[in-house]
Amino acid sequence: MCFGAGHSSQHYGREQHFPVRQTGGFGARGCGRPMGGGLGGAGYGRGGMGRNRALSIRSNKGGSSSTSPVTRKGFSFSSLRGSIQPELSRRLYRLIKSTNTLISAHESAGKERVAIATQLSEWGEQTGDEAVSDVSDKVGVVLSEIGEQEDSYAHALDDARARLKAIRNTERSVQPSRDHKDKIADEIQRLKLREPQSTRIVTLEHELVRAEAENLVAEAQLSNITRKNLKEAYDAEFAAVIERAEKQILLAKHGRRLLALIDEEPVTPGDRRRPYTHGAQARQILNDAEEDLKNWVLQLDEPAVPSGGAYEDTIPSEGESAVTAHSTMASEAAGSSPRASGDRDRRTETTGQEAYPSTESTDIYDVVCVGGGPAGLSLLTALRANPVTAGLRVALVEAQDLQKLRSWKLPPDRYSNRCSSLTPASANFLNGIGAWEHVDRERVQPYHEMQVWDGVSDARIEFDWAPGSRGGKTIAYMIENLNLTSGLIRRLDELGNTTIFDSARVENITSGEETEELDLREWPIVHLAGGKQLAARLLVGADGANSPVRTFAEIPSRGWDYERHGVVATLELEGEGWDGDNAKVAYQRFLPTGPVAMLPLPGNLSTLVWSTTPSNAALLKSLSAKDFIALVNAAFRLSPVDLEFMHTTPSGQQEELTWRLQHTPVNSHAVPQTVVGVQEGTVASFPLKLRHADTYIGERVALVGDAAHTIHPLAGQGLNQGQGDVESLARTIEYAASHGQDVGTRMSLEPYNSERYAANHVLLGVCDKLHKLYSVGGGPLVPLRSLGLNAVNAMRPVKQFLMNQAAGNGVKLF
Repeated sequence: MCFGAGHSSQHYGREQHFPVRQTGGFGARGCGRPMGGGLGGAGYGRGGMGRNRALSIRSNKGGSSSTSPVTRKGFSFSSLRGSIQPELSRRLYRLIKSTNTLISAHESAGKERVAIATQLSEWGEQTGDEAVSDVSDKVGVVLSEIGEQEDSYAHALDDARARLKAIRNTERSVQPSRDHKDKIADEIQRLKLREPQSTRIVTLEHELVRAEAENLVAEAQLSNITRKNLKEAYDAEFAAVIERAEKQILLAKHGRRLLALIDEEPVTPGDRRRPYTHGAQARQILNDAEEDLKNWVLQLDEPAVPSGGAYEDTIPSEGESAVTAHSTMASEAAGSSPRASGDRDRRTETTGQEAYPSTESTDIYDVVCVGGGPAGLSLLTALRANPVTAGLRVALVEAQDLQKLRSWKLPPDRYSNRCSSLTPASANFLNGIGAWEHVDRERVQPYHEMQVWDGVSDARIEFDWAPGSRGGKTIAYMIENLNLTSGLIRRLDELGNTTIFDSARVENITSGEETEELDLREWPIVHLAGGKQLAARLLVGADGANSPVRTFAEIPSRGWDYERHGVVATLELEGEGWDGDNAKVAYQRFLPTGPVAMLPLPGNLSTLVWSTTPSNAALLKSLSAKDFIALVNAAFRLSPVDLEFMHTTPSGQQEELTWRLQHTPVNSHAVPQTVVGVQEGTVASFPLKLRHADTYIGERVALVGDAAHTIHPLAGQGLNQGQGDVESLARTIEYAASHGQDVGTRMSLEPYNSERYAANHVLLGVCDKLHKLYSVGGGPLVPLRSLGLNAVNAMRPVKQFLMNQAAGNGVKLF
């Protein structure tokens, strides 16, 4: 009880406390506190049970056909029809809306109580009667506290309303699985009538089994949530009713004690009343009231549980649990032949088409992925290829025209300058989701060795497999990014049932609003140019380092710029490598200005990644082809001092290299073959930076790839980190979906964040430290790092462990 907030409860004289007439209450509304168990209650009527003496509100509805109780226990496929579900959602919406009106009524009642208390106190002061003045002031304090009980009760009601909304939201989210199941069943019946010999009937029957199993899991989860939330909401509501009633009874009793202090004995004209001497008693009554409220404890008797147990009927019928049903679905999917799976009606929906039910102005999806690069396309392909998550409604938003990606083709002797190193582990993941077979394998080059050396001391480590090693021969695959994404989009088209919005610009991302159909206040809404809106149960940001999704989720990203640029180009060598096309080698030399790497492509081609200063990068891009080639050859052969001098001249690098090589001994087989050409238009550069988001998840948001982290390219792990993110997130979504969980909640997403954040953080740190270690061009650090490099080179088990890490095999350190 917050009488006169901010003053001692031991002084309640008119001059010693803050009376109602001075404060407009007792520190009103700042003293409100939750009631009961944290959830609120319902109102009560006057005059007993009234029309409810028949013990059922429904019994008063004439002609109702729903008077007989439902006795069926558990679940069966035939009992889980979804045709009435939209009406149930609307009914629950009306109930929630009415509860909101009730909340407003109690809040208004509380405010009116406080206003009445203030008016009573002010009136009493003006009467000139000391007894009336003091008692009216104290009674006003009690009435104000009674008003505060109404306000606290309204807060409790609002919490109960939230529980009911959770039931409604779950009901609404289950409806698509019902519609999907019914649609398949209708299609089967149509084919049996019109095309009884159609091979699609068997395929659809398999799909119906999966759809029924998925729906069974969803219905079981809905039942669990409905019972749990209904019981918690109204149990706590009744507890709040008891609390409100008992506290108001306490206050009313003390209010009557205050009224008893007024001497109402009549006086005759001319007589004077006895002086009012009960001020101390009035103050003590308020102290007693405050003490009683402070010591009040809710005491509830546990309700008797019906015989047979309260939860007897939660066991699914026909002897099959929801989990078992889902396992049956998964086994059916695994047992279906590839041909049967391929016979599905596969289609990829494009902008403007709606695959699933939506609100009036917003399309509803389980997963919306912003960004159609390797990470985003891999994630959606993984979800569509997995029987457990294939039923999720998914959408892709991409700013580029994906039709160009589908038709991407380059001449056999022309290669893009945007190439990445793909580990065998990443390739196995792509193969598992069916995308690897859609990649143009003629343009993919595996390599089997790496030569890495210090540009200052020439200390070297040779990553080559030991003869007869079981670790595998391929360290990584060099692949063009466009080749990979082209294969992914073709696989996604093959799987079908993905809504794709390409050539689409994201104008804004906001939180949703509450509608009659669904409460979207916690759902991200993606606003596209043109007015399209997409609501996402889970919004995935695969939209790069400047991620709008990360900005929406208010996830900080920390790091720094390296003040280096990465120069890339497609190079032509004088041959196919020292050991021919079957034993390709990757080369990397650490220079004080940054590492330079030459990675093999098919035939006599290689891709260049040269990390250097912005001024050097600008010079490289400005050189003629002849001088550019000379500077690249010099980067693998000349000393850092010679190389630095060659960067100071705007031209003539070819002649300078020829002269300096005459005075520089070079082991030709320890460096790449000589570069003889550079493909026109492939020389480009990009700034290097390190960035790491504080977390990869938010409520209904997950980040993958560059949206979550940006790494130095010296280890060639950027693409693989993104694929690792996607594999982990797809696995996390699969687990949530198979266990009836909401795939967008932070709790469901936490396993992904825990797994990938630590692994990526370690790798980011290692690459950052290597960059800084080899940026030192002199001093005692150079011989120390050279000693370490030579030592590791001499220990084959250590080298093989590092090679397995680079290839993504063996025990995962990162």
